[in-house]
Amino acid sequence: MKRFIDKLRKKKTNMSESFDKYQETLSFAEANQHELISWPQEVKPIEEKQYKLLVVASDNSFSSEMVDYALDMAKRMSYEILALSTAPLSNKTIKLFASSQNQLCDEFKEMAQENIIKFKTMAQEMGLEFSHEIKFRDTDQAIEEVVREHGNIDFVVAEHEKDRSVIKADNRPRTQKEMVVYSMA
Repeated sequence: MKRFIDKLRKKKTNMSESFDKYQETLSFAEANQHELISWPQEVKPIEEKQYKLLVVASDNSFSSEMVDYALDMAKRMSYEILALSTAPLSNKTIKLFASSQNQLCDEFKEMAQENIIKFKTMAQEMGLEFSHEIKFRDTDQAIEEVVREHGNIDFVVAEHEKDRSVIKADNRPRTQKEMVVYSMA
């Protein structure tokens, strides 16, 4: 709702400024002071910011629950999806073994690109814009970097890093990751 109201305010401001400019032009024209008229430039359409939903995996794959939730939310709110795969492969310990780090990064990229295909296909079938990035940073650092780079991210959907134990229908405990959604407002 806030996004809608912000759009209306921006359009009102732009229309008000345009109207004032045209009124000024008409006044000078009526007074035969054509030299003072600053003729309006070509009218440009108002650029609307495309808001994004950042969906974060702290490994190279996205759970089906997170994908379903993100697709539903993006569709309802007309958001573009930016999927982010993160891996903390830039720390000092790994840098000591540069050849291993390169191999790990290449393998991670390859697996992340394979794992994103289904998510991307589902988003495109729903008519949603979709992009994918890979960052070799801690999850929080990667999110901060993406927000700085893109700037128009409204919500972040991620799985909580710690697993929690849940009792399933067969009364056996299993681990399950909790999903968290937070606003960047």
